[in-house]
Amino acid sequence: MDVLLITADGAQPRSADELDVLLADVHAGRGVLWVDVPLWDEAAAAALTHRFGIHPRAATDCARRNPVPKVHLYSDHLFVVLHSPERGARGHVH
Repeated sequence: MDVLLITADGAQPRSADELDVLLADVHAGRGVLWVDVPLWDEAAAAALTHRFGIHPRAATDCARRNPVPKVHLYSDHLFVVLHSPERGARGHVH
């Protein structure tokens, strides 16, 4: 899981262990939190559902490849499911 705190000073890489503190900073108006999950696993699922209140069905969307991006709106954040292209047989891109 890649975590960035985005402020007027730029994007600062942070640790997933800092999520609770970072969320408090963001709620206080001190930046925007960006969480990227390049490889889906149970730890990512737990962080999204427990810390961010993402609906379990929305989190399940992350585990399955889908060519259609999805956007879920919550009262204080936006959850986007967007899968990167995947190389297939003979160089085809999926």
